[in-house]
Amino acid sequence: MNSDDEDVIDAILEQNAPSNLEEHFIQSIANFEPNKDVFSDSEKVTTPIDSTGKKIFEEAEILFTPWWFPLTRWFGKPKVILASIMILLASSIITIFPDGEIILIGPPQELIDWQEEHEVMTGLDSFVGWDGTGVDVCIVDTGIDLAHPDLSEVTLAGWTDVINQESEPYDDEGHGTSMAGILVADGGLNGIAKGVNLFIAKALASDGSGDDQTVATAVDWCIQQEVDIISMSLGGSAGLRFFGQSTDESENSVQAALDSGIYVIAAAGNDGGPDDDGDVESPGSIQRVICVGGHDRSGEMWEGSSQGDNNGGFFPPRLPNSDPDMKPEITGGGHEVPVLIIPSSDYPDYVWGWSSGTSAATVYVTGALAITLQAAPNLQPNAVDGGPDAILNVKETLMETASDAPESHDDREGYGQLNAAALFQNLTGLDPSVPPTGST
Repeated sequence: MNSDDEDVIDAILEQNAPSNLEEHFIQSIANFEPNKDVFSDSEKVTTPIDSTGKKIFEEAEILFTPWWFPLTRWFGKPKVILASIMILLASSIITIFPDGEIILIGPPQELIDWQEEHEVMTGLDSFVGWDGTGVDVCIVDTGIDLAHPDLSEVTLAGWTDVINQESEPYDDEGHGTSMAGILVADGGLNGIAKGVNLFIAKALASDGSGDDQTVATAVDWCIQQEVDIISMSLGGSAGLRFFGQSTDESENSVQAALDSGIYVIAAAGNDGGPDDDGDVESPGSIQRVICVGGHDRSGEMWEGSSQGDNNGGFFPPRLPNSDPDMKPEITGGGHEVPVLIIPSSDYPDYVWGWSSGTSAATVYVTGALAITLQAAPNLQPNAVDGGPDAILNVKETLMETASDAPESHDDREGYGQLNAAALFQNLTGLDPSVPPTGST
């Protein structure tokens, strides 16, 4: 490499590297103030990822603030879909070849270590050879960008675009790709259930927004595909329910999925702390939906995880929740979760980063359940033991096998932390460390 090439590389590195590594991560939309029709939530993160060698340090901020314009409002609260997350970009390792070409190789070791720590904390590190093969999972989100190198070998089992009716998969926001990567990435990061048959329903637009109809239509499509699990890293204000029907069309679609025996897993929400509105988001608030809060890599509750209201009320009329449907039910990895990042105006490449929010925690539970259904196909919706009773059975087992469980249900911690290995062993009678028959 000649001196001119060296000058180009040095200029690139100088342009992209922050002058102070302690400021490598930046606050997401520090002074953002939502208007009356938009709801947003983010967490300030200041912990840097340190790494050795020459790297391109890229900084970006992504605020995912989907919302609905409601047909009705209760007490002036807008209808929203909140799908967690603030994503801050980590550094990516590069190789400089003799001709001066820069190629991104993969995430820094710190991100890989963080991923392993989350898997240890949730019991997902115990599995050998189990990857969700044969289980159909539908993610309702912003889409998926299969051009990310960690998704290059993924073939979707199904795709629908409720927003723009495009026939080919895409993601013009990034959140959906990040969530899908937690499940099926294969490269720099490794998904927790790479063998699933993945269906993607794009229900949210490029600004993260979607209305009641788009989400309902997406869930209805998942039902038509006869999937086993619907994963919804999103949420909004609950509707009013009368005689089994809700004023919220998407809640009615979710209820239809549950009635058909499909497992629905949804985020608790990210308004924890002093701004908590006192309940988890919908559809996580629906009975039989598995509602997921978030904890960090050491098992401490993530401060942004929403608390549940399990006491019922007169208006809107709602009976108190009881086991195993008290909200949230379980927590998963929800802070500093390694994710895939797609290009944007702030950074031109496919890279890796991390996110904090109950969106990511939702996917951890989705993956754990997919692995369990691989070993227990009798519990799939259309199987002999499947259906609404199977959902109840799984929820009771989640409650009984949770790690770090409080003495009784806690409105923030739920029944405790996901223990994927114990869930698997209790429902299947198998040892998760013994590979399935015929696996290599």
